[in-house]
Amino acid sequence: MMKPPPAAPPASSSAGDPPNNPNTTTATTTTTAVAKPEYIRVCLRLRPMNKLEESRRSRHCVEVHEGAKSLTVDSPLEGEYDFSFDQIFDESTPQSAVYEYTASKIGEYLLAGFNCALISYGQTGTGKTH
Repeated sequence: MMKPPPAAPPASSSAGDPPNNPNTTTATTTTTAVAKPEYIRVCLRLRPMNKLEESRRSRHCVEVHEGAKSLTVDSPLEGEYDFSFDQIFDESTPQSAVYEYTASKIGEYLLAGFNCALISYGQTGTGKTH
């Protein structure tokens, strides 16, 4: 008989608190000062227009709202769609800022004993491995 998956953390817990699971053991140490990691963070990096898009005088169809956490996509055929993210990086954001926000702490978390993953998704040639 298979065990059911562990229950999700209560809605009142913060994103950095571990789930309340009796089957999970945690160890603490006083020598490592690593903050509790967030479980999932979803970020978006917008690319600049390519030369073909510029030569066709294409328009920007994405509007990033103040605070860089939400945007609206304006599709001429489908209408407007709103999306929210933990962070949105526009075309002018330097690579160092993207790295600092998304990946700089992963090594610390890994060495502190946390399971870590960084997943990049996007079209080939758009700079995921930059």
